[in-house]
Amino acid sequence: LTVFALVIMLGLSCLVIFKDYLLGNQLLVFNDIGSDTWQQYIMNYTSIVNHLRDGSFSLWDFNNGLGINQFNFNLFDPFLMLLYGAGVLLGPAHMLLYNVIQILKIMVAAFAFYWFLSQFSFSVLSRMITSYAYALNGFLLVWGQHYQFGTVVIYFPLMLLFCEKFIQKKKGKALFPVMVFLCGIYSVYFTYMCLAATGLY
Repeated sequence: LTVFALVIMLGLSCLVIFKDYLLGNQLLVFNDIGSDTWQQYIMNYTSIVNHLRDGSFSLWDFNNGLGINQFNFNLFDPFLMLLYGAGVLLGPAHMLLYNVIQILKIMVAAFAFYWFLSQFSFSVLSRMITSYAYALNGFLLVWGQHYQFGTVVIYFPLMLLFCEKFIQKKKGKALFPVMVFLCGIYSVYFTYMCLAATGLY
């Protein structure tokens, strides 16, 4: 029931927040500051999809300037994999599902944080309200797509969750190094910040 209520609350909120982007002619969740999504990321996403479709994908793309290291563009972000998959199947012109993927990410972030809070003796209502607020935080809403969907908002509470399981000697404690690995192949920069914060925790 709690999970269902959280899904309904977030679903309705996302419909209100993103209505212009879900029902209108906007492709992006927000026109981010500096327009990097338009001017940089979409070009690289399209390049990755085109190379995957014609079988010529390389981790170093020479189509732009003197070349771009594609590994820096979060190839292993599971949400970007959905985007690339849609591009490979439907073509790059039909892969710009930023708004739908962003809503999916909001849902997953809420559940990751709820799961983390469930390791403590907080009430169900307080966990639900806090997870709702966390999932609709400003970084994820505005800057999430600017930083290639900012999946760190999901990875970080999962790292804290498995760290807490390790501290409490609960089942699942062995998944902490797995989360460090997944975060590491997602973004070295965000892994550094997540591990620094986890160390303080």
